[in-house]
Amino acid sequence: AAYRKPACLAYTTGWCALQVRGLNMCEVRSEEEALGMFFMGEAGRSTATHVLNSNSSRSHCVFTVHLEMRGSSDASERAIKSKINLVDLAGSERTKKTNVTGQTLKEASFINKSLSFLEQTVNALSKKAAHVPFRQSKLTSVLRDALGGNCKTVMLANIWGEEQHMEETVSTLRFASRVKLIQTDAMVNESQDLALQVERYKRQIKELKQELTMRDALSGRGRIAYEDLNDEEQMELMKLCKRYLEGQAEVEELPQDTMKLVRECFKQMRNVYQSMQSKLAAGIAEEGERRASNGLQEERSAEEQAGA
Repeated sequence: AAYRKPACLAYTTGWCALQVRGLNMCEVRSEEEALGMFFMGEAGRSTATHVLNSNSSRSHCVFTVHLEMRGSSDASERAIKSKINLVDLAGSERTKKTNVTGQTLKEASFINKSLSFLEQTVNALSKKAAHVPFRQSKLTSVLRDALGGNCKTVMLANIWGEEQHMEETVSTLRFASRVKLIQTDAMVNESQDLALQVERYKRQIKELKQELTMRDALSGRGRIAYEDLNDEEQMELMKLCKRYLEGQAEVEELPQDTMKLVRECFKQMRNVYQSMQSKLAAGIAEEGERRASNGLQEERSAEEQAGA
């Protein structure tokens, strides 16, 4: 059976990011590998023969190179990312001059239609229109970030100087003049590697704890724990705070070595206070119910005595 190229489906995700199903993204680490991918993509292009061109491309070609640059150190958090779109648009010859028929004629109509959508998009960008019809075709959707916004765009117009091709030449030059009017604002895409940042913060915290431990040892303060308290230590601290609130312990007995322990003391005091408040409210409610019950019994006894 003949090989059939998979159809590419362009769509946007919930974050308005373009996804193209059917494309291949291959990681390369050298110029030779990158050129190999380029030639492989070039070999897969559809071509046909007509009276004006013996090897006419019957499809647009977009070859995208994603680049990521980091510092010389592998632990560098700073990363600069960029993307290069190499675009070769299919020829826009008039079908009446090429004398094509059948499938080639059908392909030519699709090519001219997509180029028409591209021209409408470029025209809207050059006039700074409020709405730019990027989603009219797959071609304009894929080239969205290559035509406007954070990018630099260079167009090379391929024209014929012969008088018989004047119509196509003028049309191509007009299209190129509209592309020239598009204003872009290119900026460096610099980002930070969050995973490396987290590792750096963990390393800094560990080093700071070691410095605190050394400082405490040199000042004769003994070993002070800077880690979070475990369940047993929290229970002991809660008992101490309860004794303090009940007047059975002095303020000097409360731990004051670190701000973490001081905050933990306030936290446990609040827990003890809320617990005591809940018990007090429950006791008051129980006492009220007991008094109400006693009053009801006294009323019944008085009624029985009056009846006797």
